Amino acid sequence: MSESAAPDVRTVPAREALPPLQLRRSLLELLTSAFVAYRPKRSASELSVGSPYRGDLAKNVKSGSTIALPRVVEHAEKLGFLYLGIYEYAGFFGFIPRDAWVSSNGRIRLSGRRAVASGVEGTMSPYILSTMFDDGTAVVTWGKTPAPIPSSDRVKSNPGTGNLFTDVSAHEACIDGHLAERGRESVRVIVAESLADSVAMSKYFDVYVTSTDTRWTIVSTRLLVYGMIAAALWVLARWVLGIAPR
Repeated sequence: MSESAAPDVRTVPAREALPPLQLRRSLLELLTSAFVAYRPKRSASELSVGSPYRGDLAKNVKSGSTIALPRVVEHAEKLGFLYLGIYEYAGFFGFIPRDAWVSSNGRIRLSGRRAVASGVEGTMSPYILSTMFDDGTAVVTWGKTPAPIPSSDRVKSNPGTGNLFTDVSAHEACIDGHLAERGRESVRVIVAESLADSVAMSKYFDVYVTSTDTRWTIVSTRLLVYGMIAAALWVLARWVLGIAPR
Protein backbone atom coordinates (compact mmCIF):
# COMPACT_ATOMS: atom_id res chain seq x y z
CA MET A 1 0.00 0.00 0.00
CA SER A 2 2.85 2.37 0.73
CA GLU A 3 4.02 2.15 -2.89
CA SER A 4 0.80 3.86 -4.01
CA ALA A 5 1.31 6.89 -1.81
CA ALA A 6 2.42 10.19 -3.30
CA PRO A 7 6.12 10.02 -4.38
CA ASP A 8 7.22 12.84 -2.05
CA VAL A 9 5.66 11.22 1.02
CA ARG A 10 7.61 8.56 2.89
CA THR A 11 5.46 5.86 4.47
CA VAL A 12 5.92 2.99 6.91
CA PRO A 13 3.54 0.10 7.73
CA ALA A 14 1.87 0.25 11.14
CA ARG A 15 3.27 -3.15 12.13
CA GLU A 16 6.80 -1.71 11.84
CA ALA A 17 6.20 1.78 13.21
CA LEU A 18 4.06 1.21 16.31
CA PRO A 19 6.12 -1.23 18.46
CA PRO A 20 9.15 1.10 18.92
CA LEU A 21 6.86 4.05 19.64
CA GLN A 22 5.11 2.13 22.43
CA LEU A 23 8.27 1.46 24.46
CA ARG A 24 7.87 4.62 26.53
CA ARG A 25 5.22 4.23 29.22
CA SER A 26 4.26 6.88 31.75
CA LEU A 27 1.72 6.30 34.53
CA LEU A 28 -0.89 8.25 32.55
CA GLU A 29 -0.27 6.13 29.46
CA LEU A 30 -0.64 2.94 31.49
CA LEU A 31 -3.91 4.17 33.01
CA THR A 32 -5.26 5.28 29.63
CA SER A 33 -4.29 1.96 28.07
CA ALA A 34 -6.25 0.15 30.79
CA PHE A 35 -9.43 2.06 29.97
CA VAL A 36 -9.15 2.27 26.18
CA ALA A 37 -10.15 -0.88 24.30
CA TYR A 38 -10.52 -1.48 20.57
CA ARG A 39 -11.04 -4.77 18.80
CA PRO A 40 -11.56 -5.95 15.22
CA LYS A 41 -15.02 -7.41 14.66
CA ARG A 42 -15.17 -8.50 11.01
CA SER A 43 -12.80 -7.74 8.18
CA ALA A 44 -14.18 -6.83 4.76
CA SER A 45 -13.42 -10.31 3.43
CA GLU A 46 -15.54 -11.88 6.18
CA LEU A 47 -18.70 -9.88 5.50
CA SER A 48 -19.76 -11.16 2.07
CA VAL A 49 -18.40 -11.88 -1.38
CA GLY A 50 -18.28 -9.14 -4.00
CA SER A 51 -19.38 -5.94 -2.28
CA PRO A 52 -18.90 -6.71 1.41
CA TYR A 53 -19.93 -3.37 2.79
CA ARG A 54 -23.13 -2.94 0.81
CA GLY A 55 -24.24 -6.48 1.61
CA ASP A 56 -23.82 -5.87 5.31
CA LEU A 57 -25.36 -2.40 5.04
CA ALA A 58 -28.52 -3.81 3.44
CA LYS A 59 -28.95 -6.40 6.17
CA ASN A 60 -28.46 -3.86 8.94
CA VAL A 61 -30.90 -1.35 7.42
CA LYS A 62 -33.65 -3.96 7.79
CA SER A 63 -32.71 -4.65 11.40
CA GLY A 64 -32.45 -0.95 12.29
CA SER A 65 -28.78 -1.12 13.25
CA THR A 66 -27.03 0.40 10.24
CA ILE A 67 -23.29 0.60 10.82
CA ALA A 68 -22.56 3.88 9.03
CA LEU A 69 -24.23 6.75 7.22
CA PRO A 70 -25.09 5.72 3.63
CA ARG A 71 -23.92 9.08 2.22
CA VAL A 72 -20.53 8.66 3.89
CA VAL A 73 -20.27 5.19 2.34
CA GLU A 74 -21.15 6.51 -1.12
CA HIS A 75 -18.65 9.37 -0.91
CA ALA A 76 -15.90 7.13 0.47
CA GLU A 77 -16.31 4.76 -2.46
CA LYS A 78 -16.22 7.62 -4.98
CA LEU A 79 -13.03 8.93 -3.37
CA GLY A 80 -11.43 5.50 -3.76
CA PHE A 81 -11.24 4.60 -0.08
CA LEU A 82 -10.70 0.91 0.62
CA TYR A 83 -13.07 -0.70 3.09
CA LEU A 84 -11.22 -2.64 5.81
CA GLY A 85 -14.14 -3.86 7.91
CA ILE A 86 -15.94 -3.32 11.20
CA TYR A 87 -14.19 -2.67 14.49
CA GLU A 88 -15.49 -1.86 17.96
CA TYR A 89 -14.38 0.37 20.79
CA ALA A 90 -15.38 0.14 24.43
CA GLY A 91 -18.14 2.41 25.63
CA PHE A 92 -19.21 2.58 29.26
CA PHE A 93 -21.58 -0.38 28.98
CA GLY A 94 -20.39 -2.38 25.99
CA PHE A 95 -18.65 -2.16 22.65
CA ILE A 96 -19.72 0.32 19.95
CA PRO A 97 -19.24 -0.61 16.25
CA ARG A 98 -17.59 1.61 13.65
CA ASP A 99 -16.39 1.12 10.09
CA ALA A 100 -12.76 1.39 9.06
CA TRP A 101 -11.60 2.64 5.65
CA VAL A 102 -8.23 3.72 4.29
CA SER A 103 -7.47 5.97 1.33
CA SER A 104 -5.99 4.36 -1.77
CA ASN A 105 -2.63 6.09 -1.14
CA GLY A 106 -2.58 4.85 2.45
CA ARG A 107 -2.29 8.30 3.99
CA ILE A 108 -5.77 8.72 5.51
CA ARG A 109 -7.81 6.46 7.76
CA LEU A 110 -11.57 7.01 7.82
CA SER A 111 -13.67 5.91 10.79
CA GLY A 112 -17.44 6.07 10.25
CA ARG A 113 -20.03 5.93 13.02
CA ARG A 114 -23.43 4.23 12.93
CA ALA A 115 -26.39 5.89 11.20
CA VAL A 116 -28.72 4.62 13.92
CA ALA A 117 -27.22 5.93 17.15
CA SER A 118 -28.49 7.48 20.33
CA GLY A 119 -27.09 9.14 23.43
CA VAL A 120 -23.50 10.37 23.29
CA GLU A 121 -22.76 8.27 20.19
CA GLY A 122 -25.57 9.99 18.29
CA THR A 123 -23.98 13.40 18.86
CA MET A 124 -20.52 12.35 17.73
CA SER A 125 -18.90 13.25 14.44
CA PRO A 126 -20.32 11.10 11.59
CA TYR A 127 -16.77 10.34 10.55
CA ILE A 128 -13.17 11.02 11.55
CA LEU A 129 -10.24 11.40 9.15
CA SER A 130 -6.84 10.74 10.68
CA THR A 131 -3.22 10.53 9.62
CA MET A 132 -0.42 9.46 11.96
CA PHE A 133 3.32 9.99 11.65
CA ASP A 134 6.26 8.02 13.00
CA ASP A 135 7.46 10.96 15.09
CA GLY A 136 4.40 10.54 17.34
CA THR A 137 2.30 13.32 15.80
CA ALA A 138 -1.03 13.23 13.99
CA VAL A 139 -3.49 15.22 11.90
CA VAL A 140 -7.22 14.72 12.52
CA THR A 141 -10.22 16.16 10.68
CA TRP A 142 -13.70 15.76 12.15
CA GLY A 143 -16.94 15.58 10.21
CA LYS A 144 -18.42 18.43 12.24
CA THR A 145 -17.69 21.89 13.64
CA PRO A 146 -16.30 22.65 16.16
CA ALA A 147 -13.68 19.92 16.51
CA PRO A 148 -14.54 17.85 19.63
CA ILE A 149 -10.88 17.68 20.68
CA PRO A 150 -8.59 20.75 20.65
CA SER A 151 -5.21 20.78 18.93
CA SER A 152 -2.12 20.12 21.02
CA ASP A 153 1.63 19.97 20.53
CA ARG A 154 1.29 16.54 18.90
CA VAL A 155 -2.17 16.67 17.31
CA LYS A 156 -3.52 19.09 14.74
CA SER A 157 -7.30 18.82 15.23
CA ASN A 158 -9.36 20.35 12.43
CA PRO A 159 -13.10 21.05 12.30
CA GLY A 160 -14.93 19.70 9.26
CA THR A 161 -17.91 20.53 7.11
CA GLY A 162 -19.74 17.19 7.11
CA ASN A 163 -19.00 16.89 3.37
CA LEU A 164 -16.46 14.11 2.91
CA PHE A 165 -15.19 15.44 -0.42
CA THR A 166 -14.41 18.84 1.08
CA ASP A 167 -12.97 17.45 4.29
CA VAL A 168 -10.67 14.94 2.57
CA SER A 169 -9.27 17.71 0.36
CA ALA A 170 -8.66 19.93 3.39
CA HIS A 171 -7.12 17.03 5.29
CA GLU A 172 -4.69 16.28 2.44
CA ALA A 173 -3.61 19.92 2.46
CA CYS A 174 -3.08 19.72 6.21
CA ILE A 175 -0.93 16.60 5.79
CA ASP A 176 1.27 18.37 3.28
CA GLY A 177 1.60 21.39 5.57
CA HIS A 178 2.48 19.16 8.51
CA LEU A 179 5.15 17.32 6.51
CA ALA A 180 6.62 20.60 5.30
CA GLU A 181 6.80 21.82 8.88
CA ARG A 182 8.24 18.61 10.38
CA GLY A 183 10.53 17.77 7.45
CA ARG A 184 9.59 15.41 4.64
CA GLU A 185 12.90 13.57 4.84
CA SER A 186 12.64 12.87 8.57
CA VAL A 187 8.94 12.04 9.05
CA ARG A 188 7.01 9.11 7.60
CA VAL A 189 3.26 8.54 7.35
CA ILE A 190 2.12 5.40 9.17
CA VAL A 191 -0.21 3.37 6.95
CA ALA A 192 -2.76 0.70 7.85
CA GLU A 193 -2.63 -2.35 5.62
CA SER A 194 -5.35 -4.29 7.42
CA LEU A 195 -8.23 -3.92 9.86
CA ALA A 196 -5.94 -5.06 12.67
CA ASP A 197 -3.46 -2.30 11.77
CA SER A 198 -6.20 0.32 11.85
CA VAL A 199 -7.44 -0.88 15.24
CA ALA A 200 -3.91 -0.81 16.67
CA MET A 201 -3.44 2.74 15.38
CA SER A 202 -6.69 3.88 16.98
CA LYS A 203 -5.59 2.69 20.40
CA TYR A 204 -2.08 4.07 19.92
CA PHE A 205 -3.57 7.48 19.15
CA ASP A 206 -5.69 7.53 22.32
CA VAL A 207 -2.90 6.29 24.59
CA TYR A 208 0.19 8.03 23.24
CA VAL A 209 -0.65 10.81 20.77
CA THR A 210 -3.70 12.71 22.00
CA SER A 211 -3.16 15.55 24.47
CA THR A 212 -2.48 15.04 28.17
CA ASP A 213 -5.75 16.80 29.04
CA THR A 214 -7.71 14.45 26.79
CA ARG A 215 -6.08 11.39 28.34
CA TRP A 216 -6.80 12.64 31.85
CA THR A 217 -10.41 13.18 30.78
CA ILE A 218 -10.62 9.58 29.55
CA VAL A 219 -9.16 8.21 32.79
CA SER A 220 -11.09 10.45 35.20
CA THR A 221 -14.42 9.93 33.44
CA ARG A 222 -14.03 6.16 33.44
CA LEU A 223 -13.01 6.11 37.09
CA LEU A 224 -15.98 8.29 38.05
CA VAL A 225 -18.54 6.23 36.11
CA TYR A 226 -17.20 2.86 37.22
CA GLY A 227 -16.86 4.12 40.79
CA MET A 228 -20.52 5.20 40.80
CA ILE A 229 -21.55 1.81 39.39
CA ALA A 230 -19.51 -0.01 42.04
CA ALA A 231 -21.03 2.12 44.82
CA ALA A 232 -24.56 1.48 43.52
CA LEU A 233 -23.92 -2.27 43.36
CA TRP A 234 -22.53 -2.22 46.90
CA VAL A 235 -25.62 -0.43 48.22
CA LEU A 236 -27.89 -2.81 46.30
CA ALA A 237 -26.05 -5.85 47.64
CA ARG A 238 -26.40 -4.61 51.21
CA TRP A 239 -30.12 -4.03 50.66
CA VAL A 240 -30.66 -7.47 49.13
CA LEU A 241 -28.74 -9.13 51.96
CA GLY A 242 -30.70 -7.12 54.51
CA ILE A 243 -27.68 -5.40 55.97
CA ALA A 244 -28.81 -2.15 57.55
CA PRO A 245 -26.51 0.81 57.07
CA ARG A 246 -24.72 1.97 60.17
